Amino acid sequence: MKRTDTEFERLSLLRQKAEEALVNQQSEKNQSFHEFDALKLVHELEVHQIELEMQNHELKLALENAEAAKMLYEFSPTGYFSLDFESVIKALNFSAAKMIGKPRSELIGKSFKSFIAKEDRNVFNSFLEKVFESETKQIAELRFAIDGNPLLYVHIEGVVLDHPLQCLVTVVDITHQKLLEKSLRESEDKLFKQNVLLSTLLENLQIGVFMVESPSDKPLLANTIALDLLGRGILPDASVKNLSEAYMAYKLESGEPYPPEEMPVLKAISGESSYVDDMLIKRPDGSQVILEVFGSPVKDKEGKIWASLVSFSDITSRKELEKKLKENEARLEQLNITKDKFFSIIAHDLTNPFNSILGLSEVLVERIQEKEYEDIEKIGSLILNTSQSTYALLSNLLQWTRKQTGKIKFEPELFYMDSLATEIIDSLNVFAEQKNIVIKNDIPAKMKVWGDKPMISTILRNLLTNAVKFTHNGGKVVLSAKTEADECIVSVSDNGVGIQKEVIEKIFLI
Repeated sequence: MKRTDTEFERLSLLRQKAEEALVNQQSEKNQSFHEFDALKLVHELEVHQIELEMQNHELKLALENAEAAKMLYEFSPTGYFSLDFESVIKALNFSAAKMIGKPRSELIGKSFKSFIAKEDRNVFNSFLEKVFESETKQIAELRFAIDGNPLLYVHIEGVVLDHPLQCLVTVVDITHQKLLEKSLRESEDKLFKQNVLLSTLLENLQIGVFMVESPSDKPLLANTIALDLLGRGILPDASVKNLSEAYMAYKLESGEPYPPEEMPVLKAISGESSYVDDMLIKRPDGSQVILEVFGSPVKDKEGKIWASLVSFSDITSRKELEKKLKENEARLEQLNITKDKFFSIIAHDLTNPFNSILGLSEVLVERIQEKEYEDIEKIGSLILNTSQSTYALLSNLLQWTRKQTGKIKFEPELFYMDSLATEIIDSLNVFAEQKNIVIKNDIPAKMKVWGDKPMISTILRNLLTNAVKFTHNGGKVVLSAKTEADECIVSVSDNGVGIQKEVIEKIFLI
């Protein structure tokens, strides 16, 4: 604790007076002090005693503060080094010694630079030079390399001290910070690579990918395929309420705007995975595309939904193929029905003619064997007529089958309806005669019509054949026709069993 010049003068004067008083007391034992001087001397001595006590108290406090400061200095987490021009360690605290891992006594006089990694020594040399040349604080980051231990990253700050001329260096261990920074860089690099990988994957996928954020319900991400399929990019104004209108999404069958509550992208926000294959998108260029859409929720580590992810692909061609497949299935079913009908007709309509041919042939053989030739010519004629009629019927059936399978062309022409009717009736008379049925042609002579003659022939033959089949023995079948405007109306009537009403409605169906 420093004393002022006035204080020293006062103490010197006091001491001088005390010494003089002591000398006078010794030389003149019998001489007494003047009463006033004695009281004054006692007062000053008492004051001096109190002053000494106060100084002792302040000194004690100063020693305690110095001890506390020393403890802070020694055990501060920051290392303190005092270095000379050559980086020789002149002093250091406990933390500094602990940082290097050696007793303090072994470090005094050692080169601070010897503990620095070789790659960083030039940095330290420049740092130390600037500290001694400059009056400002210098900083640097270095690495300690001590006895093969892992590198210790440190941050150092240095200032110059005048008495004595030294460099005071503070050292802070930043190894943990550096490791965290390294880990952060590695994480950022890993995240960057993952983002690049994800972006590359999204752009190379042959399906569209679209993401909507929750709870804002705003479009967040879309890859190139998605933009191409939708015909438009991310629309910032799109929301749950207008998503179908914004992207012009419609129901394939009804053509109505796609209901938001049925869209996979919005159902996923509610936590539901879903799939649809009937979404029609109308693009700005006027083209249309049918999409197959899959939607799934995206959750964070706490299981909370933060986005909806959908993937979709163009299934327009597939839908067209499915439509054609259904048409082919229906056509195949119709062909099967036609086939069954054809065989049914063959089974029913050809049975009687062939039975007649077989029966007449047996009679003919018997007559020849018995040498009864009287009716042979008649029987032969019947067999011939029946065979011709049966052949005509079979040809008619084959032609009808070709028509049902689409293998016959519609080729209209102008012809006489009454002549066609006569040909058909002549071919059926052999069957009608077996039941004593008369087929009458009431079509006016020379009635011309425009139509496909083979097709009309098939229709009339079928109608007349059925009429003969279901007419009682001795009955009558009438074929007639009349013209109304530009149409010819043909009718076949008989006095047979008749046809039920519900069957009439299906008579021209397979």
